[in-house]
Order: sequence, then C-alpha cells, then structure tokens
Amino acid sequence: MEEKRLKIALCCDSFFPMVDGVINVLHNYAEILSKKHDVTVFVPESTDKKYVDNFPYKVCRCKNLPINFGDYVTPAPTLDRHFKKMLDDNFDIIHLHSPFTIAKAAVKVAKKRDIPIIVTLHSQFKKDFLEKTKSKLLTAFMMKYIAKTFNSCEELWTMNSKLEEMSHEYGYNGKVFLLPNGCDMKKQNIDNKKEDAIKSKYVQNGEHLLLFVGRIHRLKNIDFIFETCQHLKEKNFPFKMLFIGSGQDYDKYLKRRQEDGLEEELQFLGKITDREKLQHFYKASDLFIFPSYYDCDAIVKNEAAAFGTPTIFVEGAITASSVKDGVNGYVGKNDPAAFADKIVEIFNDEQKYKQVCINAEKTLFKTWDEIVEQAEKRYYQIIKSHKKK
Repeated sequence: MEEKRLKIALCCDSFFPMVDGVINVLHNYAEILSKKHDVTVFVPESTDKKYVDNFPYKVCRCKNLPINFGDYVTPAPTLDRHFKKMLDDNFDIIHLHSPFTIAKAAVKVAKKRDIPIIVTLHSQFKKDFLEKTKSKLLTAFMMKYIAKTFNSCEELWTMNSKLEEMSHEYGYNGKVFLLPNGCDMKKQNIDNKKEDAIKSKYVQNGEHLLLFVGRIHRLKNIDFIFETCQHLKEKNFPFKMLFIGSGQDYDKYLKRRQEDGLEEELQFLGKITDREKLQHFYKASDLFIFPSYYDCDAIVKNEAAAFGTPTIFVEGAITASSVKDGVNGYVGKNDPAAFADKIVEIFNDEQKYKQVCINAEKTLFKTWDEIVEQAEKRYYQIIKSHKKK
C-alpha cells in the first residue's frame, strides 16, 4: 500500500541568501521531498531586503533580533505572530536542522500537538561557542541548552560514527540514526569547453589547479591554506589556488594575499550561486583543499568527488573520517610545510593519483535523491512508532 502524503516542517536558524553546508542540506531535503509531500521550511528573515524566495516548497521566515554572530542572525520566532501561527499547524513530522530559537519554538509545538520531532547534528557546537564567546561558563550554559533541545526529540540524525560519539558527549541520550549527506551535482551537465576555458584562464605551463569552496572565514582554517601555499611557492611547485565563497573574513584574506606576496598564486572568485557554473570549477580542478577542523561533514568533498577530484584533509579532522589516505582521498599532517610536501608527493605519482580520482567518485558520490529516499522511509517509521506510543 502506498504511504500517505506527509505534511513536513523543516526548521533551521539560517537560510539563503547565506550559503553553507547546513543550508545546502536543508534545501535539498525540502526540494526533493516537496515532489511528493507538503513541505514548509521555517527559517529567519533575510538580511538582504532585496532577496526573494523562489522555491518549489513553502518558506516561512521570522523576524530577527538586532544581534548577529559573525555571518549568522538571531531569529526571534516568539515575537513573530505570523510565524508562530504557521508553525503551530498539524504537521506529520518536524525535522530540526539546528538547535536554537526556531528549534525551541518547534519543540513547543511538537509537544502541544503530539507531533514526532527529530534533529540533525550538523556542527561542532562546543568548539563554535568557545571560539565565539571565549568563555567556558557561557559555553557550558549553551551546551545544556542544546542538550535539552536534542533530548526533546525522538531521534537524532547525523552523518558518521564520530558525530554520534560527539552527540553523546554533548549530553544527548537517545536514539541515533546515521545518514550521510548527498550531492546535487549533475555530471551530465559538464561542458568540456567551459572546463577548458577555466583551465586556460587560471593555469598555464603545467600548473596544478587547487580549489577551496566554502565560507571565507578563519574557522575554515584558511590561514593554514595560505601557509601551505607559501611553502609550495618556495618549493617552486607550479600551482594556482582558487577560493570560491564569501564570508566575514573575505577582505582580510584579500589583504593578506597582498602582504604575503601571493597575489599571482591565489585567486578569490567570490560566491558562485550558479551550481552548473560551480560544477565546471570542480571538474577543472586537480585537488580540493579542505583543512577545516570546524566542519563535521563537508558536502563540498562529495561535490568534488562527483567529478573525480579528490580532497586532501588534515589529520584528526572529522571530515577526514570518510576517506582513506591514498585510496579515495588524502590526509596530510597538521603542519603547513608537511602538508605542502604531501601535495607535491601526490602529483609525483600520476598513476596512483588517477586511481584515487576514480575511487573518490565511486565511494563518495551519492545523489541527494538516494539520501532523501532513505530519510523519507525513516520519517514513515518514526511516525508509525510515535502513533503506537
């Protein structure tokens, strides 16, 4: 028997036009689920007053407090009557993608209406709070707040076993469901002429094209990339390094590029929202550089892998848990000089490099359709289990 059409609420404390990994996940869930179900996304109001939502699913935005944390706003759902009314509906299931003010409002509705509610752990919150507040006391308070939200849910989802361990360290004591992130890249859209145009524009005379895609923020360990590139330049390694993205430290790194004498080697292209255009940069690149200790599961590594471009991570990073060094990706030491040596070593063995490219695509590329289909099946299981209770 065919399962009934669901009414689904997806909640998050950030959304477009801001772009990050969590927003990418939320959008792909909403877009694919909306083909078969009634989906409403509950998110904060955009700080860009000219921005207009244009999606195949409903978007309900709430007002924000005049308090920002870097690139992120502070939603105030309890002060927005329309938002509260829209959220207080008879949903079949509520799925939280962040544990803050909008999540708190959603938990209240779930309890009132006896709706099953789940949450996905996307981020290393403890590290994030310490970084922003510089206070162990405030961090401990916020971790209690998050643990309370997590434990108000019937189930916590996350992407790998290391994050499952982290959820329990954060104080969560319930069920955990592991589900990796997918990728929306469409390989059939690749135009070889566009790929060649990128290569001819940015590299020449056998130079290797290195790529970073993400927020331009020091939490992404971009300083490490700069230092690595400085060592590559000193070794006379032929390369160009492209940065795609925007963020609060964008101007800072543009200035540093000049100070470090890396204006020729490092190119900042800003944010590219055209996904097809972005695909060609992944395809044209030889190696994706992602030394972040901040991220939990880098969707960008899956995007790069879709086009046979492997990623190099740093030892000990959670994001490195999905690859085996020299098999379907690379892991370098947390030292810029040693990391640079690793990059040189990678391209000194062309045959092995080509095999790693093939393995990256085979093992890391999963479509969002595949992932969301698994999520949908789990939704039905949770709803049925909740009704039995």
